[in-house]
Formats: sequence, structure tokens, C-alpha cells
Amino acid sequence: MSFTQTDLDNINQAIVSGVLRVNINGADITYRSLDDLLRVKNQITTFLNQDVKNGAVFQKLGFSKGLC
Repeated sequence: MSFTQTDLDNINQAIVSGVLRVNINGADITYRSLDDLLRVKNQITTFLNQDVKNGAVFQKLGFSKGLC
């Protein structure tokens, strides 16, 4: 399963708001407890950090020929 920063943001918002229903990957999921939300948050964070370690983060670079 692939996660995005938006998924992590949705989990964090649910934790702060005290709700157990979250939208992840376009699906509405209802968790049983705050512990479940925290567990998923850790899984998504690990997944996103792994992508960064594997070089999956891209940056747009600009180049100039040095001409004015």
C-alpha cells in the first residue's frame, strides 16, 4: 500500500480532533481506538521516511546558460 503526506496529515488531524474516522488513499476508515490511529501514524511515517532514504523525493532544478 502506498501512502502520501496527505494521508499522514489526515491521521494527525484525526488524532488532534479526537475522531476515529479518517480518509486514507481515498477510503474512509474508522479505527477502533487512539492506539490504532497512533500505530497507523507510525507505519505511514516509516513508509514516507523510507521513500526519502531511497531517493524517491524529487526536486525541480533550474539551469541557466549564463546568458543575460
